[in-house]
Parts: sequence; structure tokens; C-alpha cells
Amino acid sequence: MIKVPRREVKVYFLLADAGKELFAQGPIFNKRELEEYYSYMLGAYNKMEEGELNERITNNVRLNRYDNMDWHKANIKLEEMGSWPEMKGLPIEFTTGNIPEVARMINKFKKREIEVSKDRLEKTKRCAKKLDSIIANVDFVRPNFPLILFPGGEVREKDYNNHARKNAKPLCEIFQYDIDDGSERAVSYSLAGLKDVPCYVGIR
Repeated sequence: MIKVPRREVKVYFLLADAGKELFAQGPIFNKRELEEYYSYMLGAYNKMEEGELNERITNNVRLNRYDNMDWHKANIKLEEMGSWPEMKGLPIEFTTGNIPEVARMINKFKKREIEVSKDRLEKTKRCAKKLDSIIANVDFVRPNFPLILFPGGEVREKDYNNHARKNAKPLCEIFQYDIDDGSERAVSYSLAGLKDVPCYVGIR
């Protein structure tokens, strides 16, 4: 692992957040358009002081975690990561396992081997469509948008399982890492056959 400043992690969080809409409507952007957008946004965030970056990270829990961890960059195996529970409105049963398991559930949904409830159907369809868009651009996305990882249990245990136990909901398994940012990208990488990807890793 290579140690990096927390400011760098904040820049790439905001960069990924700004880029989410690029892939929401399907694979419609060519590589040149993606490169131009990426270069413009990266330049803009790199010019900002850390205080300006902090103001743009509106989730105070996330910001506090960023500020209270040491940060490193490394390639991490997807099987060692858990996504955000119910990422993008998916049924919780889709997201209790690790990233390859989420990918397997998405594949089964697309093949109509499993059904989801009516209140989750459209959200699941939209998520699957966005995953296809990321896959179509995976050679660009993978090196330019590192995932951001917390220690395992930081999100899936503290933020979700503690609440789920009180409400008799399915529990998420805990792996070595929780994804803070990039759950959709991670699942797309797994669907594309990738095994490990660039990540920023927070360590307490």
C-alpha cells in the first residue's frame, strides 16, 4: 500500500460523485468526451483548498471518517469488499454478500431467474442499466475512479446491521472492507470479469 494524503481521497470522491450522472442513462458517451469531462473536473477540484472540498462533502459522517483515518492506495480484491446495503434501491437480499455475490444476483435478475418486489423493480432495472453503462466504459473508469474503502463493518455493521437487528431485517456479512464510494463500479467490475481494482483504503 502507498500512503496518500486525505485531501487526495476527497478530490476523488467528489470527482466520482460529479461523474455519476454520466453513466445513469446508458452507454452514451465516447472516450474523448469522458476524458475531456474528467480532465476538466479533476483540474477544478485540484485547485481547491481542503476546506472548500470539505464544504462540498455534505455527509458529515463520511467527512468525519475521512478526517479520522490514514489513507493508502492499493489494488484490492473485489471478493474482500461489501457494498452499501441496498445500494441504489436494490433488495437487501442482493447486497448481504460480497461484491461477486451482488454481481451474481444482478445476473440472475437480468436472466429473469429471480424476481423482486414491485416497489424495488424499477430501481433494480435502473441500477442494472447503469451497471451496463459502466461496463461499456470500464477501461476508462477503472484506472480513473478508484473505489474508496473503509475497514470492514464501518458501514455494514455500524450503520446497517445495528439497525437491522432491532427491526428483524436480514443482516449483511462483514468482509475485510466496506465500500464507502463506488459500490456500482465495483459490481460492474465483477460483472466484467475483473478480480481486483485500484482503491483508496482508510485505516484507523
